[in-house]
Amino acid sequence: MFTYKELSKVVQKYYPREKGYCAVIAVSVAAQVPFGKARSLLHKQGRKEGKGTRPEWTYQSLLSLGYTTLPWVSCKRERPKTLASAAKALPKQGTFLLHTRGHISCVRDGVLEDWAADRKSRKRILEIMKVTETTTKEERQC
Repeated sequence: MFTYKELSKVVQKYYPREKGYCAVIAVSVAAQVPFGKARSLLHKQGRKEGKGTRPEWTYQSLLSLGYTTLPWVSCKRERPKTLASAAKALPKQGTFLLHTRGHISCVRDGVLEDWAADRKSRKRILEIMKVTETTTKEERQC
């Protein structure tokens, strides 16, 4: 399993000049692929080393890995307002991308996989996207 802590260690060891890689980590956690693969896919979309990523590049990278993203609409619970409240408010099953101003985070199975989890970030959530798998791993390998 790919977690934020594991992936940040990979970045420090193998990509020391990398900055602004929140989308790379979000793609890696959401699709359960290595950091290098997520980074390569985002680079093909237009991401430059050490620079941020446009949301559409993130969605296209996930699409190429067999995942779709759709806006999440809550039926029962109130939508979380900050990153600190997201893990508690979102369903415990599933993967979600959380957009804030200039940042993207991933919640997978009720766990916020981001630096903001340790710091109880009060960054306001602008949009929540649900990530769902469209193809199985066997279909993608063909």
